[in-house]
Amino acid sequence: MPYRTRRLMPTLRRGPKPRYLWVRSAENTVSVTHQPGSTLMDLLATWRTANNFTLQLPDLTIWRIHIRVTIRFNFASTTVQAAQGAHVSIYCDDRNERLQATTYTGFLNPYSNNFLMWDQMYTADLMQGAGDQVFTLNTTQNYTMTRVYDIKSHRRLRNQEETLFLDVSEIGTISINEISFQQSTLLRLPR
Repeated sequence: MPYRTRRLMPTLRRGPKPRYLWVRSAENTVSVTHQPGSTLMDLLATWRTANNFTLQLPDLTIWRIHIRVTIRFNFASTTVQAAQGAHVSIYCDDRNERLQATTYTGFLNPYSNNFLMWDQMYTADLMQGAGDQVFTLNTTQNYTMTRVYDIKSHRRLRNQEETLFLDVSEIGTISINEISFQQSTLLRLPR
């Protein structure tokens, strides 16, 4: 029987296996900032509070975001505009600087940040959802808009004061009464 030798290929050692953590929260806000400002919500605040972090861990990477945003509103006027609705955006920024800016909106400043998501929820989608039924516009009735987002990213939070913001702004002649969201954010922890 012939003698065989096995050659083992050298493997590269890259270090420890990366660790991941899901950050989840379901929040509801009744204190809405109306035009010309926007309502800002910190998506990582409940995680920092639950773990008694006053600062963010450096070099966290936002890997994926699952978020469902629901907005309860009423029409301020019976005149309907084509671009009427709510602007929703997600981005990373310094939490102290952003919370001090009272008139910043992601809608009016589309190039001021590296947005992970920049979208508008239109009230026309709600009207089209009525189908064959006649949609009557009433300024005293409450309506809701909802949208689900699945965002894949590799955005790194380099500074200890950086966090992940959800920014919601009114567009047109609607008045937002309440914003509710449920989110799961997958963080890649530093090695």
